[in-house]
Formats: sequence, structure tokens, C-alpha cells
Amino acid sequence: VGGRVYSLRGLPDFDDLAIDVGGYRFIESDLLPAQLVWKALKLPTACYDWACSAQCEGANCYVVKDAYGNNFGYSWPVETMLGQLEDAGEGQQVFFGKELTAVLPHKATDDAPLAHVAGAVVLKFADGTRVIADKLLLNLPGNAISRLSP
Repeated sequence: VGGRVYSLRGLPDFDDLAIDVGGYRFIESDLLPAQLVWKALKLPTACYDWACSAQCEGANCYVVKDAYGNNFGYSWPVETMLGQLEDAGEGQQVFFGKELTAVLPHKATDDAPLAHVAGAVVLKFADGTRVIADKLLLNLPGNAISRLSP
């Protein structure tokens, strides 16, 4: 989960260690990670630079911390959102390893699920699977979104 971000945990004899592959810090001007970490998820952070001296592209970079002040791994915000989705209960789905090819408006029919929900969409996947959703969160890079069929 997380796209370019991957945190490896559970190494033998290093249970409390997270190894980050890809991104591991964010800068305040990167609005998506900054607002997600600080505002939506309210996760604890600390300056990446021990002196907090704006050594990251002229500003401060931050890392996500655990309750003890240790680096928690940059995939923790994505894992936290996944946990929130799972906690929401029945009707929530996450699709792993599926290539999304299109997001289309749902054409309501009397016998179709969610026929009564305005704004529902049909998700089409490369393997032929179709899913109808009334709410949708896409964790995709811009180039993947631009490749979706209209």
C-alpha cells in the first residue's frame, strides 16, 4: 500500500525498525502529505534535520514519529487510512494488484445496486471486473489518472 512509498517492518531481531524505501520525509510545501499527516490524520512528526535548520530545499523536512519519538515509517499515513477504511466496516473495499482502466458515471436502473445514489460511479479494471461505488478514493499518481479512459 502506498505507491512509491514502502516501509519494511518485522525484520528478525529488529522488530521496532522500519526501513523506508522510496520517500521517507516530506516538506511543508508538499501540500498533500503535509495536510494529510498534520490535519487529517494528526500524526506526530519531527524535523528530519536534528537542528531543524531548514536544510531541505530551503525549508524544514519532517518525518512521521511514533509515540516514543522514533521514526515510524513514511507508509504509516497510508496504512492509517487503510485501517480507518477497514474500521468503517461492511461495504468498504480495497483492491490490491488491480489495474484501474476507467471511472464512469453509473447509469441507474431499477435492479442495479446503488441506483438511488446520485453520483455513483462504475470502476472498470483491466481483468474485466466492474465495481459500482458511491464513494471513491484513488491513491494514484497523476500519470496513472491521465491514462484512465474517459
